[in-house]
Amino acid sequence: EYYSPSADNAWRTAIGRFAYANQAIAFAQPPNTAISTSPVTLSATGGGSGNPVTFASTTPAVCTSGGANGASVTLVALGACTIDANQAGNGSYNPAPQVQRTFQVTAAAQKPVNRCVTAPVQIPRRGIRRLEAPRCATNAGQSVQVAVTGRLRGDQRYWKVIRKANGAVFIKTYGYRLKLRVTWSAPAVGNFAAYLLTRTYRT
Repeated sequence: EYYSPSADNAWRTAIGRFAYANQAIAFAQPPNTAISTSPVTLSATGGGSGNPVTFASTTPAVCTSGGANGASVTLVALGACTIDANQAGNGSYNPAPQVQRTFQVTAAAQKPVNRCVTAPVQIPRRGIRRLEAPRCATNAGQSVQVAVTGRLRGDQRYWKVIRKANGAVFIKTYGYRLKLRVTWSAPAVGNFAAYLLTRTYRT
């Protein structure tokens, strides 16, 4: 309602209709990520308001958000990491509807260090091959174990696993046709997945 500055009365009425434009966030699904790759940088595209897309973790026991606009996500523990993405509005645009994404924080790969697992190209019918270097351990600090199995019973007659005092492991064969299965392994520990490598040999 209004009236002219020179008038004492005679109110007038003006009616208008106004609307804010909508905007949306394009936030792609993050892939499942190993905890060893922390931190993870998130990205999303917002609408026309020009305001930044901001990120916030709703699962701080698994992941936390920080840095500029919360886009740097630190992976804390294994499990489901849930992130909310938001964009504020302005004089022309409504706030964007919130977008939520969840991805799994997975165990880090466990692998031998210093190439201490020495899987031979082949095992001779008669001879000796090294299977593991001394004091072989993984990046999780676990000792690598070696196991050998074969199709024949009484396997000590056909091959022998030799374990040195320093931890080196060898296999010795005695001239028989053999099908041998060699397995190197270390159990899962902490944020590391189990390590497993298997090779099959014919002498």
